[in-house]
Amino acid sequence: MGKLMHKHSCRALALNLLLLFAVGQSVAASDPPLGVGDPARFFLCRDLQGNPFVVGRSLLGNKGCVLSFFTPQCEFCLKEIPALAELVSTKFPGMVLLFVGVDPFSGNPEQVRTYLKSLGIVTGGLFDESGRISLLYGVESFPTIIAIDRGMRIAYRKTGYRDGDLESLEHVLAEIASAGGRE
Repeated sequence: MGKLMHKHSCRALALNLLLLFAVGQSVAASDPPLGVGDPARFFLCRDLQGNPFVVGRSLLGNKGCVLSFFTPQCEFCLKEIPALAELVSTKFPGMVLLFVGVDPFSGNPEQVRTYLKSLGIVTGGLFDESGRISLLYGVESFPTIIAIDRGMRIAYRKTGYRDGDLESLEHVLAEIASAGGRE
């Protein structure tokens, strides 16, 4: 039993150290939200199966990435998530698309998993258990979309939902995709 606990304690310590190196800086609630042109911040979290998941250069590589922050209680997220998934999968299939679920009421990844599954999303789901990732990216309301370019900088940021919003994102993603490895 002692060896097993020690093994889990070492694993937890290693994950925490990895997080410190991956994020590289602390973030306070008073820090301004990341804006277009700011460097993207890396993070460690869990996917919806409970596995550790690192969002950093090794995952994103030279592809570009879209982060979609949502909560299951958000009616506008219901409209945006399927349209976003279709846009990225059909027009930008090489890009990384991650759905970052925040459930401030239950803190339960199962509700986030069920919500995404009901929308036809079975991959790319992450759970922001403590709200730390949302804080890291300055997310104050839902939905929020952040696009990261191949140079690991914020290329697009949008909060809220209006019909036609994804058209401006599509233009930015086309620029990211056409940039190749130049950034």
